[in-house]
Amino acid sequence: DTSAALLASFTPVDSETARRKAAEFLGVERSALSPAGKSAAEVPCFAFDFEDGRVNVTETGGVVLSMSSALAGGEARVTAEEAQNTAESFVNSRYDGDFTVVSAAERAGAYDFVLAPLSGEGALLLPDSVTVTVDAAGGEIAAVNAADYVMNHAERGALTPGLTAEAATAALHPSLSVDSARLVLAETEGGEEALCWEYACLDGGVGRVYVYIDASSGAERKIELSYT
Repeated sequence: DTSAALLASFTPVDSETARRKAAEFLGVERSALSPAGKSAAEVPCFAFDFEDGRVNVTETGGVVLSMSSALAGGEARVTAEEAQNTAESFVNSRYDGDFTVVSAAERAGAYDFVLAPLSGEGALLLPDSVTVTVDAAGGEIAAVNAADYVMNHAERGALTPGLTAEAATAALHPSLSVDSARLVLAETEGGEEALCWEYACLDGGVGRVYVYIDASSGAERKIELSYT
């Protein structure tokens, strides 16, 4: 699918090749996967069922777009740190890029992580993210969604900021207290990509505010609020 940036230079694969790639991704024998036809995902995929889940593999390139399986349930025996290490190790061994966790959340029976790859200049490529769920009971990977990565990941030009993180703070409202800053490639509210300094700020007792300042012009590109 030429609309998927990652797949632009790839060629089609057959069902058996897709099955092999799915088995390698899951760490199981090919015989553990049963063909389940085609899936109506973001891009055309072969679907395969396994014991307690399903995996979707792109017809072009044979890339695992997503997988999901049932949570074990029961008492959480895995810490958030252990789950994060599992998620990072898994994604970095399955997809091309130097991935790091962008955000994390805990819910009943699971930990959810969003990971994004780093550019050569050290910018987090937020549009190219992969979402991973780790089972809190056994520590296994329970779900993966790489749709954003497949749709958006491509070679980009140099992502070099024109402003330092310190200089770009001039655009921040004086009531905001900066907790941390990092260089990111972000998707703006207009749907464009922009190299920004992302500032995690505290705004009194309201919550955490994420402000994205253009790393070249110093203009504010977007604001996100978090109340967790």
